[in-house]
Amino acid sequence: MIKAKEPLEQTIKGLFQQSSTDRYGRTEPMTKKYKITKEEHRVFVNRVN
Repeated sequence: MIKAKEPLEQTIKGLFQQSSTDRYGRTEPMTKKYKITKEEHRVFVNRVN
């Protein structure tokens, strides 16, 4: 078993901290586009409309 250096939640948040550019060239944090939901030991990353 691999021990995580940081909680999975933190890792995912870190990934989505990176900004994405939409097709009009505007940048926005990924956290606006994606919602992280946790259910027991599973983590869902859902696209927000």
